[in-house]
Amino acid sequence: MKSDIVCIGLPQWEGNYQKPTVELLKELSGSHKILYVEYTRTLKDTKLPKGSVLTKKYSRNGDEINVLTPPSTIPMNWISNPKVYDSVLEINARILKNSILSAMKKLNIENPVVLNAFQPAFGTKLLGQLHEKATYYFCYDELTEAKWCQKHLPNYEKDFLQKVKGAIVTSEGLKSNKIKNQPNTHLIQNGVEIEMFENAVTTSTRNNVVGYLGTIDDRMDIEILTKAAEKYPHLEFVFIGRILDDRVFKALENFPNVKFVGSKKPSELGYYLENMQVGIIPFVKNGFTKNIYPMKINQYLAYGMPVVTTDFADLSDFGDLIYYSTADKFVNNLGSAIKEKENEKFSERVAFAMSNTWTNKAIKLSNILES
Repeated sequence: MKSDIVCIGLPQWEGNYQKPTVELLKELSGSHKILYVEYTRTLKDTKLPKGSVLTKKYSRNGDEINVLTPPSTIPMNWISNPKVYDSVLEINARILKNSILSAMKKLNIENPVVLNAFQPAFGTKLLGQLHEKATYYFCYDELTEAKWCQKHLPNYEKDFLQKVKGAIVTSEGLKSNKIKNQPNTHLIQNGVEIEMFENAVTTSTRNNVVGYLGTIDDRMDIEILTKAAEKYPHLEFVFIGRILDDRVFKALENFPNVKFVGSKKPSELGYYLENMQVGIIPFVKNGFTKNIYPMKINQYLAYGMPVVTTDFADLSDFGDLIYYSTADKFVNNLGSAIKEKENEKFSERVAFAMSNTWTNKAIKLSNILES
């Protein structure tokens, strides 16, 4: 058995969307004892003070993962004054530390490797407080470009990066940014779950369905989506995911060939993927999206389908397996993707996705954490 891992994460373990942290830890649970500390609730979430809850989850292979839901903390994201924010952060970090140490004692976890997953503010306060032998920072979005956290977190992240043993990032863009403050920065791009290949189609789907898998938010290029729906009335556009930006829905809801089906559990995604002919990633190109490596791209490829994407980030690894498009070429490339010959590049796409399973990604992560 390798080192115990305490992962301090941002998202909840459960949910109707996939999280790279969760997928990696599921894979690591076969060789590491895992304690995952999920989203730190505040009194705004719980209304009344609530204590911590320690539960057991299981991977697809039956391996155990311990999930800690921390006790209620003090709301602080609304605070503008840096000194006041830091004072409240100190209090919340103490609450979180005591909860984690209690869970570690129950689970007989000693001298773990701490993997801080997108919680740099808490990370700065918890360094050296959990009897850890090393701390790594796992970063999958660009904090300096995210509106919800621009107020304080970028400064904490910069400080945290300089103090940890190393960093793991999910895109080339993030690596070029984070390596400035942490030379020991490693790239592990998002993967695809092995379940995708177990019941996947074995030949091209030919049903004129264009699918989008993932959160529907301000990353979406509304203009090109509107043009695509107008130009191809014979195509059905299906959006699978939670809606965080209502503008996208309002712009497309009156098109008879557009359907929003809401968020789905990871176990339900296969049904929608096997009923897509083309997958799309219609993101705008800006400072935030240029650092994204989308999970959905390998999920599309696992089903052998052509993928039409804007040039929001460097996706050169995929070569000619995808239609990499400037915004003005996206709609025409979608037409080309629909007209692809049956099974053209089908096997190459599946093989590429297979090389990017979460299992392979987790092996790389484990090697880094054990170094």
